[in-house]
Amino acid sequence: ALYEVGQTLSLLNSEEEIARKVMEIAEEFLGLNYGGFWGVDEARRVLVKLADVPKGENPRLPELSLDSEKGIIAAAARTGEAIYVPDTRKEPRYIRFHPGLLSEFAVPIKVGGRVVGVLNSEKEEVDGFTPDERESLVALASQAAIALETIRLRKGLQEQLEELTREASRRSMVQEIASLAASSLDVREILNLAAAKMVEVFQVDHCGIVLFDIERMEGEVAAEYPPQGVLGTKIELEGYPAAHYLIETGKPLPIADVETEPLLEPVRGLMATLGIKSILLVPMVAQETILGSIGLDVMEKKREFTTDEVDLAFTIAHQISIALQNAYLYEDIQRRYYQMAALQDATKVLNSELDLEGVLNLLTNICIGLLNADRSAICLFDETGEQLKCIANEGLSPLYVATLERCILWPSDIKEKPPPLIAGDVLKEPLLAHIRGATIDEGISSAMLLPLFHRGRLEGMLGVFYDEPHKFAPGQVSLAQTLADQAAVAIGNALLFQEVRKAGEEWATTFNAIQDGIVILDQNHRIVRANEAFARLMGVPLEELPGSRCYEIVHKSRRLPPLCPALNVKEIVEPSQIEIKDPSSGRILNIAHYPIKDSRGYVRGLVCVYKDVTEEKRLQEHLLQAEKLASLGRMAAGLAHELNNPLTTVLGYARMLQENAPQEFKKGLKEIEAQAWRAASIVRGVLDFAEQRPPYRYKVSINELLEEAISSQQHRLESNNIEIKRKLDPSRPDTLGDPYQLQEVFQSLLANACHAIESTGEGGYILICTSQKETSSHKEGEGPWIVVEFIRSGPPIPADSLPHLFEPSFTSGPDREKMNLALAYSIIRRHEGHLWAENLPEGQVRFAIELPILPTDHHWAEEMLKDVENNLAPEVKK
Repeated sequence: ALYEVGQTLSLLNSEEEIARKVMEIAEEFLGLNYGGFWGVDEARRVLVKLADVPKGENPRLPELSLDSEKGIIAAAARTGEAIYVPDTRKEPRYIRFHPGLLSEFAVPIKVGGRVVGVLNSEKEEVDGFTPDERESLVALASQAAIALETIRLRKGLQEQLEELTREASRRSMVQEIASLAASSLDVREILNLAAAKMVEVFQVDHCGIVLFDIERMEGEVAAEYPPQGVLGTKIELEGYPAAHYLIETGKPLPIADVETEPLLEPVRGLMATLGIKSILLVPMVAQETILGSIGLDVMEKKREFTTDEVDLAFTIAHQISIALQNAYLYEDIQRRYYQMAALQDATKVLNSELDLEGVLNLLTNICIGLLNADRSAICLFDETGEQLKCIANEGLSPLYVATLERCILWPSDIKEKPPPLIAGDVLKEPLLAHIRGATIDEGISSAMLLPLFHRGRLEGMLGVFYDEPHKFAPGQVSLAQTLADQAAVAIGNALLFQEVRKAGEEWATTFNAIQDGIVILDQNHRIVRANEAFARLMGVPLEELPGSRCYEIVHKSRRLPPLCPALNVKEIVEPSQIEIKDPSSGRILNIAHYPIKDSRGYVRGLVCVYKDVTEEKRLQEHLLQAEKLASLGRMAAGLAHELNNPLTTVLGYARMLQENAPQEFKKGLKEIEAQAWRAASIVRGVLDFAEQRPPYRYKVSINELLEEAISSQQHRLESNNIEIKRKLDPSRPDTLGDPYQLQEVFQSLLANACHAIESTGEGGYILICTSQKETSSHKEGEGPWIVVEFIRSGPPIPADSLPHLFEPSFTSGPDREKMNLALAYSIIRRHEGHLWAENLPEGQVRFAIELPILPTDHHWAEEMLKDVENNLAPEVKK
């Protein structure tokens, strides 16, 4: 995107167009509420607004003083540093024109280290600019700077061309040569054209152009006409007095006789060989910088150069110098542009890779390509911070890698970023003295060693190596340092990613090791994360949970149930706990809720901990039931013993009276005897309940016992308009059980249902079902099982009564039904079965019994008869 922005800006023709385009880009991609593009007028010491957002927002403020103590824009222009104000209300320098603007970011636009403008951006939010947005604005300012410099270069070239045009009549030859020079930005082309034209203009035999490297005091023949085989010849300027004269004075040096000129003493032999008699040396000067010299050689005979010729040559040389400098500047801008694009591509590639090994391998290759190096290496400090380890390299031998690991230039605990080590000649660098021999043996002549410094920590070192002696230009060093900084960020990110990934794996292992189900919800009840225990608890694959709604998993509902304990996530501001019963499985779940709050205390999510407490609750219920039954049993035992004596008398007299009674009374006496035996069985049941003895076992038909229980309640059913519906399974096998006790259970449940329906005064129905299944709903004992269900209409059982329904002190009917449900529960448990009640979603109430199907052996009946004779009615036996 920055490349495209740069291309777009480079096509514009004025500073105002660039300013407007930059503000359009900033407004479109960064959502600015206000901004301005300000140009620096150094002569008047003011900032001039060239464009703003919105357009024409503040026309009354076209200029700002550079020297004002107020204003972030002026401060950024003076310091040359970007200034970020996250809260303008706390910044005394801030000039407030709009009360709604709360954050500001001012970026200086610099060309060649000089501030030429300021890109100012403001938003209505506190700390409204993210680090990425600020980085984008800095990059946008850099692109704007390049575009402005291009405009100014164009203007400079245009002015030069116009100046040459104005002088065309006076110096047509100067114009022609200057035009030729300015028509190209290729250095070689400019010099070759200039050399040919100078021979033509001054009627000399040969023209040679030498370019100077003042820092090294070296020269090189860069162009000649006509060719004499000296192109590319190196010249040591230190031993060339004529070159010293040109450099020190900046003036032309006409020499009529090369044989007698002392300044040519070191090269006199060479000139004699070439046949040079006279020479005019003209310095190429641009902005007080000596770029080189032009030599006009006369070979046939000696020649005096006139003042006009010298002036004209000097003028032409000056024009060539300007064209040459523009070409250099163009090459530099182009090189920087391509380097910037390459650096951006490299940064993008590095930031896209989070694997440390991948980052390092990419980086070594990028260094070689971007810096035109021959080899590279990356060394990082180990955990102790005392030893470097070469993690990646390109082109280095193992021996030199080991040597490089001993080259610790900076301590790992350094607090500020150290400067890079730039060694154009490793033989002359004292800091590399201890590895100089190994470096020479490796064939390395020049090197750059750059610190990898990120967030106040020295991670290691980046090494860039050259086989040939290399002069490092400031731009190349700056590029290398920028690349090292980007590399440090990428390495830091990769190391951080490693730590985060390791911590994440440890957290996931711990998270999944917890046996309670844990789920993290967002504000919309979506599952963000869940552990394996929760997935097992809900019977759902773990990978299917993220993104699902919690109520879809927990409540098996597509809508949020009104009674959901997490109905409104935002309102759960404190930890809470609740128990619910899962209707699909019958499990009791203890759910703890822990709110997730942001820095401002707002609830952004919820951590829910699910624990299956079904067995724990069942054990508690059994213990409580046993305690209550034991207490009731002690009372019932005394009552049963007292009732046994009159029952014995009734049985005895009923049997004796049948022997002598008239026939019409015998039927009644037999009924008295049968009911007395039934009463005795009830007494026995009370004693069994009190003493918790196992029931006596008979072969019983559950369907027949149910029919007898219905018959015993027939009058009550008909008088209260209660309909009995049957769904009895005829294929269900018989089992072993105490028929008297089981009939008591069925009559108790039937009476309880009748009482509930009678309370409505409208009648109703009772559906009685029997069936068979292989496993118990309570997951206790072995099957198969007989299931008996009493499903009635009428009012539901209150939710607070359900847990206490089978307690001895609880009854839902009149006094005569007291203890009936508790006795029924105890009888079923002593038959190794289960009894429970629940409200159905359709509004009905269901009592359910599960009884194990036992083999019907005859010895159960024999043992039961003996127990009856011996324990219940000993006097009758007599």
